[in-house]
Amino acid sequence: MRKPIYYINYLCQHEKLHGFLFFSIILTFCFSFFAYPVNCTAQSARMASIDSLWQSGHTQEAMQELENDIIQAKENGDSTTLLNRLRVRGNIYSATGKPLLAIPDLEESLSLAHALNDTLALLISRRWYLVALYQLGKGDAATSQAEILLQESVQYHNSEHQAWALVGLAHGDRLLQNLEESRLNYSKAADLHRDNQDYGGELFALNGLGIVLDNLGEYDEALKVFQRVSETALILDRPYIAGLAENNHGSLMMALGNPAGSVERFHRSEELFRADLTELDWIIPVNNRAWANAMLGQFELATDICNDLLLQARKLGAKNYEVRIMSRLAEIKVLQGRQGEGKQILNKILQQMDPEPLLKFESIKLLTEILSKQNETQQALLLLDQNNSWLKELENARTRIHFDLLFGSLKIKTKAWPEAQPVLQRAVNSSREMGLKHELLQGLGLLSQVSKELGFPLEALVHLEEASTVWASLRSLPREYHWREVLGSTTQSHIQDQIRLILEYAPGLSTRQRQQQALDVSLFYKSRTLQERLRGPGALPNVLMENGVSIDLDILQNQVLKKDEILFDVIVGESGSFLFAISKTQFLTEWIPMADGIDERIYRFLELIQAPSRSEKTPNQSVSSAVVKSVAAALGDDLLGPIKQVLQEYRSVIFVPDGSWHLLPLELLLSDTSGSAPVVQRVPAISFLADNRLLQKSFLQHNSLKTILVGNASNNSQSSKFGEIEHLSKTYQGMEQNLALPSPNEPAGSQLTNFDILHFATHSEVNPEFPWQSSLFLDSADSSATGSSLRAKDIVELELNARLAVLASCESGSGRVLKSEGVLGLGSAFLGAGVPTVVASLWPVDDQATAQLMEIFYKGLSKRKTVAQSLQTARLHLARNSDTAAPFFWAGFVVIGDGDLVIPLEKKNLPRYWLIFPLFAAVVLFLAWNNRRRFL
Repeated sequence: MRKPIYYINYLCQHEKLHGFLFFSIILTFCFSFFAYPVNCTAQSARMASIDSLWQSGHTQEAMQELENDIIQAKENGDSTTLLNRLRVRGNIYSATGKPLLAIPDLEESLSLAHALNDTLALLISRRWYLVALYQLGKGDAATSQAEILLQESVQYHNSEHQAWALVGLAHGDRLLQNLEESRLNYSKAADLHRDNQDYGGELFALNGLGIVLDNLGEYDEALKVFQRVSETALILDRPYIAGLAENNHGSLMMALGNPAGSVERFHRSEELFRADLTELDWIIPVNNRAWANAMLGQFELATDICNDLLLQARKLGAKNYEVRIMSRLAEIKVLQGRQGEGKQILNKILQQMDPEPLLKFESIKLLTEILSKQNETQQALLLLDQNNSWLKELENARTRIHFDLLFGSLKIKTKAWPEAQPVLQRAVNSSREMGLKHELLQGLGLLSQVSKELGFPLEALVHLEEASTVWASLRSLPREYHWREVLGSTTQSHIQDQIRLILEYAPGLSTRQRQQQALDVSLFYKSRTLQERLRGPGALPNVLMENGVSIDLDILQNQVLKKDEILFDVIVGESGSFLFAISKTQFLTEWIPMADGIDERIYRFLELIQAPSRSEKTPNQSVSSAVVKSVAAALGDDLLGPIKQVLQEYRSVIFVPDGSWHLLPLELLLSDTSGSAPVVQRVPAISFLADNRLLQKSFLQHNSLKTILVGNASNNSQSSKFGEIEHLSKTYQGMEQNLALPSPNEPAGSQLTNFDILHFATHSEVNPEFPWQSSLFLDSADSSATGSSLRAKDIVELELNARLAVLASCESGSGRVLKSEGVLGLGSAFLGAGVPTVVASLWPVDDQATAQLMEIFYKGLSKRKTVAQSLQTARLHLARNSDTAAPFFWAGFVVIGDGDLVIPLEKKNLPRYWLIFPLFAAVVLFLAWNNRRRFL
């Protein structure tokens, strides 16, 4: 019987966050669940004919043949044939997105199987019945049927269906995020299939196990499972199963941020699927490959693949695949910003293709989202209204929830609050009942907006509190950064609204209690995202924070913060920024509405700062400095509002940025007319600051600090980076030069654990698409040359003992900025590796200016200034020099982490032979004085 993966694929396309991975999850389940042996009876030829019609895409003809057989069987009283045909028709109904129609057929086949005492038909019918229940979103009922199937298979000593029952239970456990139980059931199913010598079934169960391992964050193990399945399937001459495993492998690589690597896997999957001449499923990995190319920015190639695939699908008469390919093409157009072309493709699907129900809904959904983004809200609502009736008939629970969420969000845009409320409440109730956390999170956020606008702020607060809990449970496992960004961006506005409602409406609470609750929300949000921001791909998120301190407002003000110090926390959302300013005596909050294009203003400001170069003459640089300061003052007024003046009154500002604020040199925004500004240090979260100040041991007070100075081996004696290292090594104790540090794949990464201070005067490269691939180049001047490098992924896997890492290289503090978390890259990698203080640059720096800055910086450290004070001194020194006055040369260097760190850095003692010179001079002066007296 045909494997209905085309239905499952478009059933799951709504998962924009994890399209390929989510498709693989459901795909694996359905392969394992739907693959049952054909019943070789006298009617096998008849069934083969019906199966052939279905495989060739002639579903209606197949259904008509089944209908004729069912009518004939009822007229003849042939219960056996009726049982067989009802079961198969229920199968097809379920596979074509009509589980509601499948249920009566499967229930009747169950009844007939009981009456005829046909245990095999009973088991097969129950298996399909629970599949239909899962499709309807009735997870509890489906799990119950899986438990009954398990009991019946044990009772009838049918180990084959016992194994499939375990697969069903494993799938249900995975949906409920009972991942350890799901892992156990998949493992049991694989073992049982192997005992039955059903090696195909074993491989399907292992595929499911691989997906659960992925969900658990055990990515390496998941990839190994998919590799094992592929290799074993080829040995068993099962190219189809191998193709499935390769597609899953590629999908996981996509999710881990490696679309380039996934392309090869999709190629391999296509080849293996093509080897199974009975199927057209090779189209699936090719379609996936097009999306991978699009994610790599290869839009023309992706478009060409889709267009070529369309021609082949049309030639083969594969209508459902044709619709899916066109949908992918529309998504690629939207990704390019060509919404108009995307709309044309989707309209063609809806008006000319007559797609099957779930594919049709996915096209409607994407088209509605495009219309909404283009502010064509009424047209989007009309599109939903026109398709509401047949969607009700479809009665796929998950699809209905998505429809309600779309409809409710559009009603909110038109401020039709009363109309939005019941629709969104229905979506929330259904999502909660079915355990659909993504949908529940979205629904609660929308419903809270409606409740607030309708005059029920406390009800809105309850919705947001539940949304926070749901969000935390979704974040309980590590995910790739695109998934986290989308999820975090959704939650940012929730967090802002929750804080504002607490401060404005929380009943029966004093001002202090409201402040505490507002702080708790911010702490919860940023501490949680911090755990993933500072860990590499696949690392469990609770590693960093498991021993963290519990923070309340009293502890923060009395034990963490110091006199003349203020904490400045920012939470950025779509409609504005929420600001906290907390000192030992103050707690201030401010809501700053975000004007259109504020992010663009920030990036334009950064471009303005970086405009000057050393080739410019001093007058031009002076003009540039004046312009930068003027723009900075205006931007500071817009971003900070009245908080700006408060921050300027303090000696030290601890900055907790968010979103694009991570790239802002806050000192420039806080400078007064005289050019003075507070000392600024930035921390990724308040919890990070508290943990370092309350838990970390102070820096060892000894004179034998070990510092490693890493530079490019290709540097020569004329290089400013070489000179930087030479100066430091000659001036201070414990400095070890290493101009050719080997790759961490050799024993090099571990060498870094032996040092107290790490200084990298190297070239670096930021990878904005895949930040954990950002690199420090250790023995070459640029990425084009061959040589060793230290990647962010390698750094974060180390356990470093250093208290300070100085990254005197280009953009070392920059990287991919996640709207919901911050910067991923080299700076965050060192923090994740255990270094509490990092000095890094926000943009490409000037080598000579950097060498000067580092000389002053280390001089400040040797005078027992804090890291933040030392850097501030160095920055001011360059700012007062006419050659380096432009902020480009000095404003990019920032302190990330514990800026109050004091390092007992000692200068080297003068060589003993140098004592000869002052002694000789003294003798000469003495003799000259004596001669003078004698002469007198």
